[in-house]
Amino acid sequence: MFRIELGVGLILAIACSRAPRDAGTAGSNPSSLQAAPSGSPNPERRLAPAQFHLAGLGSPDSSRRYLATTDDPKPCRFQIQQEPSRSSGGVPFRLAKVSLRRQPGSDCTEFLGRVAKQLDFAGSLPRPAPEDELQGSVVILDTDQSRSEEPEIGASFSSTPPGNWTVEKMFLVDGEGEVFLNLNERDSVGEFSLKDSDYAAVVVTELAKILLPRAG
Repeated sequence: MFRIELGVGLILAIACSRAPRDAGTAGSNPSSLQAAPSGSPNPERRLAPAQFHLAGLGSPDSSRRYLATTDDPKPCRFQIQQEPSRSSGGVPFRLAKVSLRRQPGSDCTEFLGRVAKQLDFAGSLPRPAPEDELQGSVVILDTDQSRSEEPEIGASFSSTPPGNWTVEKMFLVDGEGEVFLNLNERDSVGEFSLKDSDYAAVVVTELAKILLPRAG
């Protein structure tokens, strides 16, 4: 049980004040996250620096599984698995456990470097001990969002017009690290997005555990 759930009321209040700009009413269509994954990677799609292609994978249970890939010369792949979301404490948001999993032979060094830059991380990439799986939790802030890119603030989301994006805030290390994990199943793309630069070191260090290749 993640500590994040113990103080969910306070944390969600903070989430509201810092959610991606122009996001619509949170939790407007939480059931859409229970639909079967669709789409496959589109090699012609031009990805933003912290984006990845998203392909739905089959699952023996009701969890959602995706394969994330990038266009880097070295094969960069990782899996995202998210359990069914649920309400907590009568708040309008929904919660879910999530895990990111290493893929054999993958080298996401270049991708992690771009993510680190987007999260305002300074310095060389950390080199923590590699792990096979990174566990966390997400708060589903909104669904059916349209996305735009603005030079000054980066990605922003709006419910007008409606779109295909689901905006989630991911918590790592029991809430010590926070980052937006935005997913668009229909267009087969996902991304990591800045929550707060104060969390950059924790988030990048945690992601490095499953994105950087094993030594040797």
